[in-house]
Amino acid sequence: KLAATSSAGSTFSVRVYLRAVADPGPQAKAGALRQPVSGYLGERRTLLVVDDQPVQRQMLAGMLAPLGFEVREAASGTECLDSLREELPSAILLDLTMDDMDGWQTATSVRASGFRDIPIIIVSANMFENQAERLRAAGCQAFVGKPVIESELIATLERHLGLEWLSPGDAQPPAADDDETPLRPPRLDLSE
Repeated sequence: KLAATSSAGSTFSVRVYLRAVADPGPQAKAGALRQPVSGYLGERRTLLVVDDQPVQRQMLAGMLAPLGFEVREAASGTECLDSLREELPSAILLDLTMDDMDGWQTATSVRASGFRDIPIIIVSANMFENQAERLRAAGCQAFVGKPVIESELIATLERHLGLEWLSPGDAQPPAADDDETPLRPPRLDLSE
C-alpha cells in the first residue's frame, strides 16, 4: 500500500494484489555475471522458435544464430507440430500467447504427439505464468521472461542442452574428438 499526501490535503492510496507464485526452482538470475559467449563446443544444435509475432522470432534468431545455433521458426502451434514431423530440433522456445493454440496447448500437443525428449522452454512476457506445477503438467522444462535477457537464455540453454560455451577470447580449445570442435559464426570478408 502506497500513500502520499500533499500540503493541499490530498491523499492517494494504491493497493496491488498479486497472487503467490510457487518457486520455479533454480533459475538464472537477471543480471548474473556471465562472461560473454561466442559459440559452443560440440555438434551444431537446432532451436525451433515458436511465436506468432515475427519480430519476436527474429529477435531470438538474431541472438542465437551468431552463437552457432541453427534457428528454425514457426508462427503457430500448428506450424510447430508440422515442423517437428519434418526435423527434430534440439529444443523448442515457445511463446504462450498465440492465436490458433496457446503455448500450453502446443506443449501438451507436442508431448501427446510422442515428442517427449525435446526440451520445451517457455518464452513469455506473462511472468504470472511461470508456475513450476503448470510447467511440469505441460511437459515444459523452463521459463524465460520477455524481454529476453541474453544471459538468462544462455544459462537456460546450457542447463537443458548440456552446452559448454566459448568466450570471445578463447583460443582453439585442446584437441579432442571431431565433435568437440568449436562452432563459431563465419567471418565476413568486408574488404570488397
